[in-house]
Amino acid sequence: MNLTGTETVLNPDQNTLKDILSIIRASFPAGWEYDDAGEYYTRMLKEKSSIHIFLKAGEAGEKRAGYLHAIPHNAAVAELKDDDPLMRAEEGHAGTYYIEIVGILPEYRGKNGFSILLEALKKELQKKGITKISIHARVSNNLSMAVQRKLKAAKVRRIENWAYYNRLEPTDYIEAEW
Repeated sequence: MNLTGTETVLNPDQNTLKDILSIIRASFPAGWEYDDAGEYYTRMLKEKSSIHIFLKAGEAGEKRAGYLHAIPHNAAVAELKDDDPLMRAEEGHAGTYYIEIVGILPEYRGKNGFSILLEALKKELQKKGITKISIHARVSNNLSMAVQRKLKAAKVRRIENWAYYNRLEPTDYIEAEW
């Protein structure tokens, strides 16, 4: 099946949470899922400042093949303050969003899905006048390099063994813009 576009979720239904959890489970190594993933994403789906974008596949875009979740940068700083104490909140007007999750089902990887999701996120953020993102990106799966290639990286900081979810490989903290 080919990738056919994206769907930005504004009014989640009963299948939204199910699809998010399914994509996350299939996209990441065992043990990386939040202990309370269902509760966490239920809360995030209600949060008006969160952005939820699905990657669509199939002739009519009937399959959700990937997922991107972004939140305001300062909310991420508050959430991750103990896990990444070097992350800093923005003063005054918060003009950055943090990509919290990006996952693509294994059978759809290598088909430009990340670029499609990133373009959809950029369009959503442009509506808010935001041109900057931050992310903790895996190094081993080349997500860090993809972010750096597609955006103007203003800051890249390597974390060798980030205790938050990934003790097995380096993670880059990136601040970028377009």
